[in-house]
Amino acid sequence: MKKWILVLSLFLLTGCWDKIELEEQAFVVVVGLDKGKNGMLDVTYQIANPQVGSTDRSKAEKEKAFEIVTLSAPNLAVATQLANVSITRNVSLSHVKALIVGEELAKDNMFLHISETITKERGLRENVLFLVSKENASSFIRNNKTPFETRPHKFYDLMGQRWKETGFVPLSMYQMYLKNTQHDAGAFLAIYGTAQETKQRIKKEEDENVAGEVKIRSGSNTQSIGSVVFKNGKAIGKLTGEETRLTLLLQQDSDVDELTTAFTDPVKTNNTIGTRVYIEKKAKIKVNTIKSSPVITASVPVKVDLVSVPSLVNYSTNTENGDRLKSHIEKELERKTDKVVKKSQEKLKVDIFEFYYLARRKFLTMKQYEAYNWMENYPKATINIHYEVELYQFGEQVLPTNRQRVRD
Repeated sequence: MKKWILVLSLFLLTGCWDKIELEEQAFVVVVGLDKGKNGMLDVTYQIANPQVGSTDRSKAEKEKAFEIVTLSAPNLAVATQLANVSITRNVSLSHVKALIVGEELAKDNMFLHISETITKERGLRENVLFLVSKENASSFIRNNKTPFETRPHKFYDLMGQRWKETGFVPLSMYQMYLKNTQHDAGAFLAIYGTAQETKQRIKKEEDENVAGEVKIRSGSNTQSIGSVVFKNGKAIGKLTGEETRLTLLLQQDSDVDELTTAFTDPVKTNNTIGTRVYIEKKAKIKVNTIKSSPVITASVPVKVDLVSVPSLVNYSTNTENGDRLKSHIEKELERKTDKVVKKSQEKLKVDIFEFYYLARRKFLTMKQYEAYNWMENYPKATINIHYEVELYQFGEQVLPTNRQRVRD
C-alpha cells in the first residue's frame, strides 16, 4: 500500500516541472506596432518593473519603473523571441494593457494581415485597449509621460474608464476591432492619441478637435480625443471629439450616459451656455430596407442640465425663454449630427452608427442580408435624426443673479 502511495505522489508532483519564478518574468504592459522597412514590422515593448510602485519599492530604489525596447521583425511572435537578445528575463504578453498602432501602419493595407497574426500570439489577451497614435507608436510610448501614475499600466486602465464620462473617445478594444472587421458592414472606431507637442493649435470649441489640437498647459503632451475610423480592417479617416460624441449617442451598444458641452445662447448670441447632457434612454431607431436605398429615422431623447448661463437670461421660470432654449438645443444637435451623417455617407462611405445591426433583423436569412449589400447601399440611405430635449435641472440657484441689486 505504501508503494502505491509513493508512486501516486510522484505523478502529483510532476505538475511543477515547467514553472517559472516571478523574478524570471518580464511583463510587457504596452505593445507598439509601426511600419518598418522592407515589409518588416517595428515592434516596441514597454516592460514594467513590478517592484517599482509597490510595497517592495525599497528593494528597487535605483531601478526604473519600466524599460522600452524597439526591434524589427516579420511578426509579433518573432519579435517576442528576439527581445530576449537584450532582456534576460522571459518576455510575457499575458499582462499587456494596450496595443498602440502608428497611424501610418493603420492606413496600410498590410495591417489587416498583421492584426490576424496577432490573434495567434499565445498569452496576448483580446480585451486590450486599442489606440492609434498620430506619430509612430514607438515615439508615443517613449514620450507618454504619466505624472500621476508611477506604474505605466495604470494610465491605460484609467484611460479606458474615462471614455464613459467624457465621450471624447470611443470604447476601443482589440477584440472589438476583430469583431467589427469580420462583419463587413460597418466601421470600427479606435481611440486617437498623441504624445508629441503641437506648436500650431487650432482654435475651436473644446470638443471640435482631434488629439494634438487641444490647447492645454501641462507637464505632459499626451492627448486622447477623437477617433480613427476603420473600414475592412484599414484606417480611412478620423472623427473629432464632437463627432465621436454624436456618433456614440446613436450607437445602441454605447454605454456613454453623460456629456458636458456648451451651446450658443439663443437670446444673447455672443455668449454660450454650459450644459450637462444625460442619455438615460437609447435612441429609437427604425430602418426600412424595402427599397435598395434604405430609409433610417432616429429619435434621440436627452435631458439637459444648465450648468452656467453667463448672459443671466432667465431660462428657468420664463416659459417662453425655456421653450426657445429647448428648440435651439434640438436644432443645434440635429444640425451637427446631420454633418456627421453626411461625412459618413459621402467621405467615409461606411456606417459608423451601427445601423446595420437593426437592418439585419429585417431579413429572414443571412444570405438575404448579404445579398442586400448594406455597405454599398448605406451611402445612398435617407437618414433623418430628431432630438427630444427635456430641460431637467437649473442648478441650486434657479433664478439668475440680479445685477442691479448687487450694485445697490
